[in-house]
Amino acid sequence: MPVQAQNTVAINIPSQPLSDALLQLGQQTSLQILYTPDLVRELNTSGLQGNYTPENALRQLLKGTGIEYERQGNTVTLKRISAVTLPPLTVSTASLKQGTAEEGYRVSNISGIGLWGERSLRDTPYSMSVVPSDLIENVNAQNMGQIFKMNPLTQEPIIQNFTGVPLVVIRGFESSNPIYDGIPMAGANGSAVSVIEIDRVEILSGTSGFLYGGNRVGGAVNYVTKNSTDVPLRRLTFGNYGGTQFYGHADIGGKFDERGRFGYRANLLYQGGDTAIGEPVNQKVANIVLDGQITDTLYADVKYTYNDYRKEATQPLFNSVIERTGIDTSKRYSPK
Repeated sequence: MPVQAQNTVAINIPSQPLSDALLQLGQQTSLQILYTPDLVRELNTSGLQGNYTPENALRQLLKGTGIEYERQGNTVTLKRISAVTLPPLTVSTASLKQGTAEEGYRVSNISGIGLWGERSLRDTPYSMSVVPSDLIENVNAQNMGQIFKMNPLTQEPIIQNFTGVPLVVIRGFESSNPIYDGIPMAGANGSAVSVIEIDRVEILSGTSGFLYGGNRVGGAVNYVTKNSTDVPLRRLTFGNYGGTQFYGHADIGGKFDERGRFGYRANLLYQGGDTAIGEPVNQKVANIVLDGQITDTLYADVKYTYNDYRKEATQPLFNSVIERTGIDTSKRYSPK
């Protein structure tokens, strides 16, 4: 529409139906306003007072009514604003974080099981329990043994001091061969598991040999490792695991590019000191993740973990003692 220089005029229009307000605007200015009665029926205005140009006054009266105008000289024609068709927008809850403390650590999806990818926990025909990342962080777990102790499907496991492997017992059967990101580990000795590299733990109770192979009679444990974060993450934590076992943990993550296709994640942990019964402990863990969405259908990642754990003069196991009430658990029975 052409823009013409206009002088301001005093406008005094009280709150009333829009049709009456437009009539008064035409009387107080030089505008000739054309419209159909149906266009302004049942529309009201809160009024307008002050000095305005005629066009600005009209614009203020039409604000929020869904009506626009075309101007030719002093004549304006009102019409309804044309509908704008927006492209479809798909919102997926899969990208939202699950298992938060506010939700009672409940999750609705699993990362995958066997040949199946991510799916709803409700649609998974197995007895499963998921330990989310928030619960792992909030209980200040020193090792995965504390996680399995809280889970209803598993017994409190023994952490092998010489390998760091949790011997998880499910339905009376021991499972030492874990699964990492859906890939079963081979070998009888299993693999060391560090808490800082684990994002969540998915526990399947029952036979799973046809999913992951043999040697998992009572169930299977899938460790879902950490990936890059969609938003920049910079977190530094200091704490104590009991006794003088002080530790520091740095968690850094984010994306390299603006499109968010390539990302990184780094977790660093240092622990040192003595346990509550004077066992010297020293641990150094570094977990580095680089991942990227190469194409729309191709994803790749590289994950590296370095774990150096040392515990001296460890407490022995008293397997042959029938009556254990006489054992003082606050005392160390092994020599320094």
